[in-house]
Amino acid sequence: MIEQNATPQYGGGFIGFFKGSQSLAAAFWLLGVAPAVIALFIVSIVNQFTYLSFAKLMLLTFALTIPFRLLGWFTIFRCIKNTKNAIWSFLVAVILVLDILHKLVFWPMVWYGYRDSEARKAEYTQNIDLCKNTISQLSGIEKQEIRAESSASYDENSERYYKLYYIQRNVGIERYRCRVSAGIAKVVKQP
Repeated sequence: MIEQNATPQYGGGFIGFFKGSQSLAAAFWLLGVAPAVIALFIVSIVNQFTYLSFAKLMLLTFALTIPFRLLGWFTIFRCIKNTKNAIWSFLVAVILVLDILHKLVFWPMVWYGYRDSEARKAEYTQNIDLCKNTISQLSGIEKQEIRAESSASYDENSERYYKLYYIQRNVGIERYRCRVSAGIAKVVKQP
């Protein structure tokens, strides 16, 4: 009489993940969790040595890890039946669906936020340059000697303006307020 082994046989090496013959635990931990942890580690190291904004760093992470995430999702779904306990299959399926939804919802928000941030930076730079040109023309101060605060301010009517200043040696600081509307800078010297 031949006895059947009650323990399922998993295997097939790396190709076994694609065929769905590897265990769910191996697929989940090796192709699902490990790449995410490695990517997090690499990004945290890169973050220490670069001046990338958070949004740029997140987009770079996404671009570098999405092939591994796709591979992980595919292989985990192929191996989801290979577990002794159906609860693990269910939990992993829920985790995968949530991970996929996270990628579909969160990453477009990061991308649009990044694009909006870059557009605001470009607008700020353009407006500051326009304000500096106007102040330079009105006062004769060299454009390169005029400094600007790092962000726009808003008055009581919620209108945006920029604070600029010029430091004169032995005299003091000249302060200016500049509003830009329809490509025209209106400058007021502050007392």
